[in-house]
Amino acid sequence: MLWGSAPALLAQLVTGWAAAAGGPWYQALPYVTKLYILNGTSLLLLLIPVSVAYAFGKYRLLEVESRLKRGTRLVLVTGGAVLVLLLVCALIYLGSSRLLPLLGIGGDVPPIAIAMVLAFGFLPAQRSLRRSLENRIYPERLRLQATLHEFLLQSHVSRAFWTELARRLRDSIGASAVFPLLRRRDALVYAVECCELAPFKAGDQFGQALLNARHPLLVDEMVASGRIPLTDPQKAWLAERAAALIVPLETVSGLRGFLVVGERLSGDDYTPEELEILRALSPQIALVAETIELLEERTERQRLDDEIRMARGIQEGLMPRELPPTPGLESAARIRFCGDVAGDYYDVIALADGRTLLAVGDVTGKGLGAALIMSNLQAALRAMNGVGLSLAEVVARINTLIHDNTPDDLFITLFVALYDPATATLSYVNAGHDPPLVCAYDGNVTRLPATGLLVGVFPGAMYDQRVLHLNPGDLVLFYTDGATEAMNDEEEELGDDRLARMVADNRSAPVAALLTAIEDGVKAFHGGRPLHDDMTLVAIRRLSAGESGAVS
Repeated sequence: MLWGSAPALLAQLVTGWAAAAGGPWYQALPYVTKLYILNGTSLLLLLIPVSVAYAFGKYRLLEVESRLKRGTRLVLVTGGAVLVLLLVCALIYLGSSRLLPLLGIGGDVPPIAIAMVLAFGFLPAQRSLRRSLENRIYPERLRLQATLHEFLLQSHVSRAFWTELARRLRDSIGASAVFPLLRRRDALVYAVECCELAPFKAGDQFGQALLNARHPLLVDEMVASGRIPLTDPQKAWLAERAAALIVPLETVSGLRGFLVVGERLSGDDYTPEELEILRALSPQIALVAETIELLEERTERQRLDDEIRMARGIQEGLMPRELPPTPGLESAARIRFCGDVAGDYYDVIALADGRTLLAVGDVTGKGLGAALIMSNLQAALRAMNGVGLSLAEVVARINTLIHDNTPDDLFITLFVALYDPATATLSYVNAGHDPPLVCAYDGNVTRLPATGLLVGVFPGAMYDQRVLHLNPGDLVLFYTDGATEAMNDEEEELGDDRLARMVADNRSAPVAALLTAIEDGVKAFHGGRPLHDDMTLVAIRRLSAGESGAVS
């Protein structure tokens, strides 16, 4: 429009100034030359309607047109209401001024009081009258607003809300279709179907343009003008659905999504009043959508919490509540979860031949995945302990089972031991686990190193089985790295040496008291904060002849 109007206006200005400044020179020009100049400047004026027509054809300018219509109607309605009220106020004031003397009431105070009452009541009366006139002139606006407002005040669930909202919008404004798109993480998906991803991202240029616009946008203007960037997949997606309007759904937390409104079934354009109502109601729709989403997230979180509590109860039930008694052996065990469920594992199993199987494991990672793998490990170990295999063969088979049935980034450190009270020997396999501490009666501490790789790393891995003879008073502590990797405020780990000193200092205490002392020492070192990893402790001590043992 600027390129169409500027040449004509400039030509008129130049011609006028040339005629005024040239004077006799311009008058001396031949008549034909003046006629050419006049016709040329006049023809340039034709570019103005041509440019306006081109702008309406390319950009449609319906948004500007709707604002002009809305503004014109507002001025007319407001002006009419003001004129009517002024006439009414004038009649009341003049009538009261003449009526008061007839009633014998004189002075300036009564007319002033009447004028003040009229002045204070003018604005409320003007608003009420204008609202009444607008409702009579635009009854469809009142019906649409009442229908949607009443609907938004009801309680909803997500799918039913969007289905009913789409139906009401279709019925109220005659839209061919309504597609609600909501933000799910960084993508926008159908709110009704909740399965098809649309080619829009919450943080892309289009989403940012919607956030800045904050009012319904006409799709044909967006596509034709290019003022709001659209990718080819986005244009195709909107074209397939005959989209006519896009209504942003914005709350204080940002853009929640938008409504894609199809063309009217009648073929007419949407009126400025309908666009204004959609603009006014879109924040309410967005707020309801956000509330529904928060409630559903809360419900889902509560359901997950209930399932996790159930899983924790099941996992705690899988651990032996009371350790089976073993002749000549005192034993105790503790496990502390850092989260809702644990990836640590311990087991103490009394075998039919009088021997006792002990196991301590640690699954990499935390959460439900680690807890499930731990449960599989326990089931596999219990299933294989009675098939006549050596400890090394049992661990090798468990290694293959775990490798074949778990992700590559999950593995297990495992220590399995078999105590024979007849020979006072402890046969063991250490599959990459923290080396258990062996504390002799005199306080000397040694460690049981690894005899093979972690479980689940390589299929077909082989493991060595070793034997340790326990003397009366000898103490063995099996543990997971939740104890040794506890950190103080200086981010220094507790470490194996401090743990060994705790064992040596409390070697004469009952094993249950020993584990309590270790727990207290870890908490004191860690500063009383919650642990970042599960901690499991299992302790056994060989008793002297005639000494009775305890289990806990």
